[in-house]
This record gives sequence, structure tokens and C-alpha cells, in this order.
Amino acid sequence: MKKSTNFSALALLAIGFYYFLQTFQIELFENQQSWQTLLILFGLVFLIGGHFDQDDSAILPGILLLGLGIHFHSIERFPNWPEHAPAITLIIGLGMLLRAVKTKSGYFQGFILLLLAVFLHSFDSIINGLGWVEQGMQVIQKFWPVLLILGGFYLLFIKRK
Repeated sequence: MKKSTNFSALALLAIGFYYFLQTFQIELFENQQSWQTLLILFGLVFLIGGHFDQDDSAILPGILLLGLGIHFHSIERFPNWPEHAPAITLIIGLGMLLRAVKTKSGYFQGFILLLLAVFLHSFDSIINGLGWVEQGMQVIQKFWPVLLILGGFYLLFIKRK
């Protein structure tokens, strides 16, 4: 964060609130005394502190921590909650898009991550619906990470020139 005038105060408030509830055994919701709740609190600290300090760089870590905390809390409660890879990719994509809205740049990367998350989440149902291409898709399913790595190298080294 550029200027963290509010960050330290908000972090102390969040930690104090967390341990206050724990010390006095006040239960607002189930499983509130977990590390997932701390992720949510620190995500909120980044978002609120970044908002008041007008620091756009706090959006992505705030969304990431808040989203991961919600994701890990939701896995235990909802049996149909998406697996880790699609959900975490979605959270990062949303964070990048929200930061892009504020900074007016970086829309493409956030949008690509959102599309990748939707693809990962619905991959099995897409393949089951297209039974005739299932064998070809098994090869793609095995080697699609290589395509992502090649795409990353292309953007990092070749497109830069």
C-alpha cells in the first residue's frame, strides 16, 4: 500500500475484534474462530484501508484474501461449492477486474482469468455432453497446462519485444 495511514489501525481493530469474540465466547456464526475468518478480516482491512487511503493497489490483495476466506468457509457448508482451482482462478480474475475498473487498465487479464475459471468449472459437463470428442479431449485435458505455460512464455518474452 502506498500510504498506510489507516491500514495499521484497521488491522489492530480486526485482530482485536477477532480475539474479543474468541475471549468472551461470543458466537456470531459457526466456525468463526478459524483461520478462514482471519482471511476474511484481513481482506476487509485491505479493501477498507485502500478505499480510505485511495490506494488502488490494495484491491487485488483485499479481494484475494476476502475471496479465499469465503471460499474455504463455503467448502465446509455447501456440498456443491466449486473445487479449488476454478474458485481460486475466479477470485483472482474478479480481483483483477475490480482493480481494472478503478485503474482503467488490465481488463483483458481479468477477463481471461474469469473465462478460464468458467471453463475449468464446467469442463467435465462440457466433455460429457460432447461424447464423440471425448477421446480427443482426454489428450487436451492432459496437456492443457502446457498451453497455459506456452502462452505465459509468449506474453513474457516474445510479445514484449
